Amino acid sequence: MMIGVPAVVVLLPLAWLLITQYSFRFKVSRDLLKDDFIQKEAAKLGAFSRAELLVSIIIGLAAFFWIFRDVLTGFFPWLHLSDAGIAITAALLLFILPASRPDRQRLLEWDDAKKIRWDILILFGGGLALAGAINTSGLATWIGGATSVLAFLPTFLFLVGIFVIIVLLGELASNTAVAAIFLPVAGASAAGLGLDPVLLVMSVALAATIGFMLPVATPPNAIVFGSGAIKVQDMLKTGAMLDVISIIIVAILVMTIGPALFSL
Repeated sequence: MMIGVPAVVVLLPLAWLLITQYSFRFKVSRDLLKDDFIQKEAAKLGAFSRAELLVSIIIGLAAFFWIFRDVLTGFFPWLHLSDAGIAITAALLLFILPASRPDRQRLLEWDDAKKIRWDILILFGGGLALAGAINTSGLATWIGGATSVLAFLPTFLFLVGIFVIIVLLGELASNTAVAAIFLPVAGASAAGLGLDPVLLVMSVALAATIGFMLPVATPPNAIVFGSGAIKVQDMLKTGAMLDVISIIIVAILVMTIGPALFSL
């Protein structure tokens, strides 16, 4: 939090400027600036329907079971909860429960399911498969060990170098897996660099969350790409610039406010 919050405070406006003023410039309609715009749009939605209530309950329950899966498994081991099982159960309920009583139309019909961007799901699934192959083959571990040669560089260059490797690998592999590989490297290198091990480990964990170039990097990236409003080349161009900015900002924060915070 001591490093993450300052990073967000700095990066959020920079990301907004890069996206809205450089990469995807657009003009705001004057209608959006009117005081009653939100009220009019809300009125168009109408009253909260039975179908909307049921969908909200199902999604809320799915999120609840995802968040507290480990806790619930401890109390009720016979449930055999898994992330995939929860998602499939929620989807089945949407296909089974009726949206309205008169026509008995379901909450989710197959015609609706056919409109889902399955290509994006397959793309993201391919990224997960590639990440699994990188980890299983030992390539990720080898890359993590090879970064030890960067320890001979000046501290700032070492941070930038290891952050670049983490971000590039994180564009293809799981952020959690990348962090697990590089955290021991960071802890072992901290003493030689004269940095607090906790500070360096925190900064590596923060760098593992950077990844804006590819749709497969993170679920939010896949959601944005799935909207169809952005092309892969646009995401690569803007994401690469945002990755570079994020790496430099995080490295600067670690070198400047990091030692002051951990000396308290």
